[in-house]
Amino acid sequence: MEALAKTIYDYWFVQFDFPDKNGKPYKSSGGKMVWNAQLKREVPEGWEVARIGSHIRSNRGISYSTKNIASGKGFLMINLNSFNVDSTYKVAGIKTFEGDVLDNKLLKPFDLVMCNTQQTDLDPKKDIIGKSFLVPDIFDSPVTSSHHVTSIHVDDDDLKVFLNAMFHTREFHSYISGFASGTSIRGLNFFGVESCITALPPKSLLSLFASLIMACEKQKSTVLRNQALLQPLRDNLLPLLMNGQVEVAG
Repeated sequence: MEALAKTIYDYWFVQFDFPDKNGKPYKSSGGKMVWNAQLKREVPEGWEVARIGSHIRSNRGISYSTKNIASGKGFLMINLNSFNVDSTYKVAGIKTFEGDVLDNKLLKPFDLVMCNTQQTDLDPKKDIIGKSFLVPDIFDSPVTSSHHVTSIHVDDDDLKVFLNAMFHTREFHSYISGFASGTSIRGLNFFGVESCITALPPKSLLSLFASLIMACEKQKSTVLRNQALLQPLRDNLLPLLMNGQVEVAG
C-alpha cells in the first residue's frame, strides 16, 4: 500500500499525468503547462503555487522527563521512536506520559505528525527527521505526542493527505535536511516546512487523490489492529508448539 501511494503521487504530481477530464493522462495527452518563475519549471495550468505555511498551523508536542514516562501509565505518547525510516508508524515505539495534557496536545486518528528531532548524524538511509505519517486509527485511549514531534494542522483534509505524500518524497527530504542543525542531536527548524513553495492541485484532484490514499490508510489501521490482537496469541502458542505440547492439525 505504501508503494502504491508513492506510485500514484509520482505519476500524478511529479510527472503530471493525473487523469484529465476525459480520464487520460494530463501531460502526456497534451494538457496545457505554464512556466512558473518561483518553481523555475512548468506546472499544469490553473494550479496554485504557494508557500506551505499559508495552509498549515504547527503545534509541537509536550515536553517530558524520565519521571513522566517511568510508570508505564497515563496517556499514550507518539515520540521520536514512533517513526520508521520509510515514514511509517512504528508500533513498538509508543511511550506513555503520566501528567497533565491540554486538549490542544491530543491527537485524533489520521492527524498529520512530523518528526522534528534526530539523535544521529544526517544520513539519507537512516534519517527520520522531517519524516511524517498520518496517526493510525488504532488507539482506544487518548494519545498525545512528545516535543520531538510536531503536529501539522491543515484546514482541508484532502490537502493534508497530499502534503503527507509530498513529505515522503526524496526531493522534500533532501530539501528539509538543510533545516536540521545541531551537534549530537539534530533539531528541525520548522520554518523550512512553512517556507517550502510547491504547486497545489485543484480541489477536485486533491479529493480524488485523498479518497484513494485514505482507503489505504484505513486498511493499514485495520491490519495494525489485527496484528495487536494476534500477537499475544502467537506469543502464547509458539512455546507450546516448540515444546510439543500442542500440535497443528494437518
